[in-house]
Amino acid sequence: MPVAFHVDYWDRLGWKDPFASAEWTKRQRLYTANWNAESVYTPAFVLNGREWRDARVPVINDGGPGTLSATVRSNNSVLVNFEPAKGEARDFDLYLARLGFGISINVRAGENNGRSLRHDFVVLSLDHQKLAASPQEFHLPSSAPENASHPNRTALAAWITRPGDITPLQATGGWLPPSSGEGH
Repeated sequence: MPVAFHVDYWDRLGWKDPFASAEWTKRQRLYTANWNAESVYTPAFVLNGREWRDARVPVINDGGPGTLSATVRSNNSVLVNFEPAKGEARDFDLYLARLGFGISINVRAGENNGRSLRHDFVVLSLDHQKLAASPQEFHLPSSAPENASHPNRTALAAWITRPGDITPLQATGGWLPPSSGEGH
């Protein structure tokens, strides 16, 4: 599932992206450190923790690590379950991201000055927890920042990693119901 982390290092151009975050910039710096890059940059895509430069759609690996599911309940809780393929149970880091779709932003400065940009898969909020047991219940991440335009639709992306690693092992996601904080 695609997720778009808006970084704040472009704010120096004179316009602040309402979805950009120092936390997302820190995440990008961690990626570039893992890649041994000489400087921080914004790749077009990151796939499984690595920069993806190939124009072809990646092939799905059938020998996956297991099945991850996330079910949103009416009380805005999320029931997460991971069943490892090899039956080995252990702790994982769980990431729950609320995503925004159909977001239009009028840019007031910088290289896109005067343009209206439309965004999808924008990370509105991210929650990081330990997945110590399956199934386990979590709270749905909060909605969009107060100073940002509201998305037309929202979705949930969930992925797990090994503890302390940012490389996803398994991911899932889906649309959130309108009562879960969507804009109009």
